[in-house]
Amino acid sequence: MSIAARSTVEPADSSKGLRRKAAKLALGLVCIALLINSLFGDRGVLHVLTQQRRAEGLSRDVAGLKRENARLAREIEALRSDPRTLERLAREELGFAGPGETVFLIRQPTPSDGN
Repeated sequence: MSIAARSTVEPADSSKGLRRKAAKLALGLVCIALLINSLFGDRGVLHVLTQQRRAEGLSRDVAGLKRENARLAREIEALRSDPRTLERLAREELGFAGPGETVFLIRQPTPSDGN
């Protein structure tokens, strides 16, 4: 090969090498960007895990509220249909007494009474 032919071949080979290196670098940067986005992005793994924990907590809250709602529904039904329940509640909450009963209120002395 002559010197003239060699000089035309070398720049083409070196530019191909540079192009390959640039393509590899660009591909590497794209892969890194995709990896970072898949971990920390809006739909990334960490966000999904956080949302799953939040959903589990909300599910537990809903289950607790359903239990409380069922208990309150039973209490409402008992107040509507069972006179003994209504009487018990009136005695406990309002201090009512039945016919012929005497109510004694025992008060504990408070420090402001001076005793």
